[in-house]
Amino acid sequence: MIFINRRGYSPAIMCNECGYVETCQHCDKPYTFHKSTQQLHCHHCGSVRKRQFSCQSCGSHNLSADGVGTEQLEEALARIFPEYQVARIDSDTMASKRALNQTLEDINQRKYQILVGTQILAKGHHFAHLSMVAILDVDAALYSADFRATEQLAQLVTQVAGRTGRAGKEGEMWLQTCHPDNGLLLDLLHNGYGHFARTTLKERQAAQLPPFEFQILLKAEAIKLSDCQQFLLQVAKMFHMEQSLNEPALKVIGPFPSLMEKRQGRYRVQLLLSHLQRLPLHRAVNKYLANIEGLATKQKVRWSVDVDPTDFY
Repeated sequence: MIFINRRGYSPAIMCNECGYVETCQHCDKPYTFHKSTQQLHCHHCGSVRKRQFSCQSCGSHNLSADGVGTEQLEEALARIFPEYQVARIDSDTMASKRALNQTLEDINQRKYQILVGTQILAKGHHFAHLSMVAILDVDAALYSADFRATEQLAQLVTQVAGRTGRAGKEGEMWLQTCHPDNGLLLDLLHNGYGHFARTTLKERQAAQLPPFEFQILLKAEAIKLSDCQQFLLQVAKMFHMEQSLNEPALKVIGPFPSLMEKRQGRYRVQLLLSHLQRLPLHRAVNKYLANIEGLATKQKVRWSVDVDPTDFY
């Protein structure tokens, strides 16, 4: 089984002359190329457009698919191992639960010898004859801006590893990385998830990150970036005042862009509040909710409060 959490043929189409990348204007993210339909899909807002065979910037026809997705991987494996049947399991091929169940049954009846898939394959399935799994491109999680990324990678590796070596058979797992000396990765592979989790917890404690501090994320989104920034700057002033007068341990960080700054045509900005104790943090936010509702700038944005946020996207 080959696991890659990226569907489509490739995550971008790039011009080899000027470096231009076909990008969704609603999300400021590259379109994913789907070769089977010759279409470009944005997996964030759902927009679709036909593939262009010339660069929209310089007119060159020297375009290439940049990166690998499940569709390209399936094609390459079928070419390299023509004697084996390849099953691709992702949200493009498994349009219904019935289709997924039928494919899983065919796999256990050994109609397929190679599996290619995304998160759908990671857990909850019993493949009695599976003897090897491989996870491709783990480096994005090792150097992500989200501090939880390595924890999520460790969970994924553990889950995917659990698909092999079942029914009394030996199994093996391979990871593709450009950083085989990464300390967290070596800790996970040599000492197991338990030791990795304890090490990660110590790092979180030293950095005063959850679960050793409590967080509340105020989010704003609007068609204009300046509207988000202006609104959250005013909100930040309230909490800076609370910090200076009543809660010196309150941390106010931001406003700062979401990790995905633009989605579905709207800009997204965040303000992070944190405290080593939950009660003072919640008390401070509850104290200013009415004031925030009364801001004139609120009329131009959608805003929300995320208690104990699990990501910054």
